[in-house]
Amino acid sequence: MDAQQVFDFKCTGSRTAPTQTCEGLLTPKELKNYQAGVNTDWVRLATHKGSQQQHVLSFSGGSEDTRYYIGGNLLRVDGVAINDNYDRKTVRFNLDQKLRPWLSVGTSTNGVRTQRDGLAANFTTAFQSNPLISPFDSAGNQRRVPWP
Repeated sequence: MDAQQVFDFKCTGSRTAPTQTCEGLLTPKELKNYQAGVNTDWVRLATHKGSQQQHVLSFSGGSEDTRYYIGGNLLRVDGVAINDNYDRKTVRFNLDQKLRPWLSVGTSTNGVRTQRDGLAANFTTAFQSNPLISPFDSAGNQRRVPWP
């Protein structure tokens, strides 16, 4: 619901007696913010366009007795939730060497580095947050806990 819908719901839908007023059904902060025109879209504040990039590069070759493979992969994901970031870097090295007609040795080595930064916005909280509460203080700074 947007701010007007929350206001209407609380002022009319929550009444248990005809003498109840909006002032008794809304918190003082909600009433003040409604009168000031606060209408916070929490889902918009918690999301942005996501993107994903992946780059892969590999080389392989060899001779009759030796084969090799070297490959790498870079993955960067910026999720739709604010602060939902993921980076992965992988490298792979394979080597096979035929020492004798009856003996071969080889290696397959993999390395991975992953990084997940930030604490992603919580969609449940964004969908359930009250649009009559502002996430910013009077100086325009984001509040850690917006509900007074």
